[in-house]
Amino acid sequence: IDATILRTTNALGLNIATKGDAFSETNGIKLWLMTNARLHELQGVLSEKGNEILARPRVVAADGVEGSMYIGSVLPIQGTNRNVGLEMSVFPRTRKSSTDLTLTLLSTEAVTNPSSQSKGVFPDAVAIQTNLAVVPRVQIPSGMGVLLISGAPAHNAKNPTNSGGIAVLVAVEAEKLNR
Repeated sequence: IDATILRTTNALGLNIATKGDAFSETNGIKLWLMTNARLHELQGVLSEKGNEILARPRVVAADGVEGSMYIGSVLPIQGTNRNVGLEMSVFPRTRKSSTDLTLTLLSTEAVTNPSSQSKGVFPDAVAIQTNLAVVPRVQIPSGMGVLLISGAPAHNAKNPTNSGGIAVLVAVEAEKLNR
């Protein structure tokens, strides 16, 4: 499994780069099934458009074996250590002509609490903001992958802590073993 995870400055604008309708759309999350060749082409286009590449994990997994990655740090919040960053896990179930993939994505970041600072209460307060939390289960035909876009709006006055949307490209390349 070859993935590219990007922070986008205009996630909604990425929809122009896709052809066809979203396979699924729930809570601002859109998902398309695409050929691996198209995903690799989009990967190049998106990385040239000023989007920040957060991670490019490659996970080698077998049927029924989970693979995972984490990029981030640990912050002490109210006496408890909390993970902050990007987490991804994959759980593939391979079939003859497809892969059933359960993909878990969690993107969080540390933010200060502006309302408590303005009142002088807890001036050093830090919170964890979740930018993306999704667990799609997708049946992906051989030679294809998934483009997932979180349509979070970019940084604005109403929500100054939101740093944009997340785009995830996942190419599934199954290798058949001779038995």
